[in-house]
Amino acid sequence: MAAITKIELQAQLVKLQRSLAREKAESASLANDLARSRDSLGATAEILRVIRSSPSDVQPVFDAIAEAAMRLFDAWSATVVRFDGSQILFGAARGALPDSETYVRAMFPQKPQKKNIVGRCILARDVIELRDAQRDKSA
Repeated sequence: MAAITKIELQAQLVKLQRSLAREKAESASLANDLARSRDSLGATAEILRVIRSSPSDVQPVFDAIAEAAMRLFDAWSATVVRFDGSQILFGAARGALPDSETYVRAMFPQKPQKKNIVGRCILARDVIELRDAQRDKSA
């Protein structure tokens, strides 16, 4: 049986260290995914609780959705709207600057238009990811 040299042992050690680093990174990623999933499930449970406690009043539900969106997405602001088939209607708003809700509320009702992200989503009947709303040139 041939003896393993010091250089071979060092090479094996480097391989094992790299493998361990990959496993640690994967473990951290999975832990992060699990935490996000738990947060999402918690937010869903809270929204369902609000629905159950106020079956005839939708405003608390919109408020709970806006609160959950702020928390889950670590957002600066959140706006919840609904579409009645022809008009986009205000639901709730959170965050942003003081009196922002008054400003946002005044924008509704409105017809869906391509000039804003909400209108584009409704017209496209799809989710549109917008990484930076301030730099959006599609309007």
